[in-house]
Amino acid sequence: MNTLRGIVKLIAISFMAMIFFLVGTIQAMAVSEYPTKPISLIVPAAPGGGMDVAARLISPYTAKVLGKPVNIVYRPGASNTIGTLDVLTAPADGYTLLMDAHSASSLMAAAIADLPFDWQKRTWIGRLCLDPVFYAVKSDSKWKTLADIAAAAKKNPQEFTWGCGGAGGISTISLSTFLLAAGVSLSGTKRVVFTGGAPALTALAGGHIEFAAQQASEVQSLASAGKIRLIATTLEKRSEDFPEVPTTKEAGFPQVTITGWQGISGPPGLPEHIVNVWVKTLKDAASDPEFLDRAKKVGKVISVLGPEAMKSMVMKQYEEYLYVLTQVGLRK
Repeated sequence: MNTLRGIVKLIAISFMAMIFFLVGTIQAMAVSEYPTKPISLIVPAAPGGGMDVAARLISPYTAKVLGKPVNIVYRPGASNTIGTLDVLTAPADGYTLLMDAHSASSLMAAAIADLPFDWQKRTWIGRLCLDPVFYAVKSDSKWKTLADIAAAAKKNPQEFTWGCGGAGGISTISLSTFLLAAGVSLSGTKRVVFTGGAPALTALAGGHIEFAAQQASEVQSLASAGKIRLIATTLEKRSEDFPEVPTTKEAGFPQVTITGWQGISGPPGLPEHIVNVWVKTLKDAASDPEFLDRAKKVGKVISVLGPEAMKSMVMKQYEEYLYVLTQVGLRK
């Protein structure tokens, strides 16, 4: 009888071991198989802006590495909240991800008090790049420097028209920071809000607004074509592409240092193995000479951060932006 019980126990143990082995094998296969279908990378802003440029930079590289298409899907509107909400409520399977940025996280939350979602409840994956801000005027503007802008805005604020790419856009915080530093009362000026950076710059080039500030990747084409004139940058030193443009420090506004960024995030609860796939991809891209060359051509400074460092950066920015936007009365 004892022998029979021993045999039964041995069979049971062997059966359970086989089950655990099969479950482990299936899980390992699931991990190794991601992705098995196309991935949607949501850009919550209009085409042509900083997030769009970053998405078009990383999507072909990622598609090549992962072996599946990474399709860019534009969901602009409501200061980036529409597209961001789409991602944060999507299944946590790694097939709907966010082309994240300050304007879809820290700056959005600082600018909009009553968001339709908890902006912190996302899976932080990684920062991809930095995107310095350039202040710009129309190519034939009489204003040549930031000091000219400050003087004009203070002298006749009701006629001073400036445009930003969304209430939660990088232009909002960068322009607000500059005008606050210059002693301009924003409440008396004319602020025009666009759906993204590209429409704001188009309006600037067309003379519909007088002053704007957008990221390097957004201003390059219009500046190179002579449609707008760059008058200052938040870079620590002058840009290699526009060496004639002084830094904000050189222009007399050293406290104006706002710099944009883009990265990847996902819905809450994204599995660790999917996060790891993307973190590795971003880090590999940062050491790929061909990718770095492409990034330089579109005005992006590759600077990868992992999930925890990215989250820490965003939370620090949120506190800084909240203070500035509250001070100037732009928190809605």
